Amino acid sequence: MGKHHDPGFKGIQYLSQGKQMKTATVTWTTYNNYGTLLQAYALQQKLLQLGHQNEILCDDKVLKAFWLERKKAAPSEVKKPAVATPTKYSALLRAAHVLTSPAKAERVLLARTNREKYERPYYESQKACDRFRNEELNIYRDVEPETLEILNERYDAFITGSDQIWSVFENIFNPYYYLDFATKRKIAYAPCMGTDQIPKALEPELRELLADYYALSARDD
Repeated sequence: MGKHHDPGFKGIQYLSQGKQMKTATVTWTTYNNYGTLLQAYALQQKLLQLGHQNEILCDDKVLKAFWLERKKAAPSEVKKPAVATPTKYSALLRAAHVLTSPAKAERVLLARTNREKYERPYYESQKACDRFRNEELNIYRDVEPETLEILNERYDAFITGSDQIWSVFENIFNPYYYLDFATKRKIAYAPCMGTDQIPKALEPELRELLADYYALSARDD
């Protein structure tokens, strides 16, 4: 989350002045990660504490549309890694790494000989994420990629954050998380780009996406 003096926090504080507002948070909602879900919960609770309504927009359909579009645009490129595997990480050296790392070797052995014991903690954590999402987060699920602009009729302000939702890496960058569809007040609350090197080719688009923010903050310098 952003520091108390950052523009994103001031933007949220401003919402507490005057009438109650209906706000929407744009962040990752379908990604099963403890930190991702907790930051969404914390921001929502703060907005409620300030006296505003808040719903977190479900990004499930948005992400599916995003990946479908990428697949149509470059079907041969979608499954390729962004960076080629270095020679030093050949199969032989990976095997040597496993043999010299007791923890790694144990995980591999469990996966081969006792799959249930190995996989149970993973699936239990996924169930915990689903339970937390369903019980603790107020999520608006009727979000359609083709009609995002309609959301402007439902909310008074949009807040985007946190995590690396502003990642500029090709396989993650998505204007939706920059609130490209929003015409109401836009506030950025501690999103992260995940790097200190912004691709030159992307700079014009980022300038346009960020030009009309009411309050702009990010975790990156």
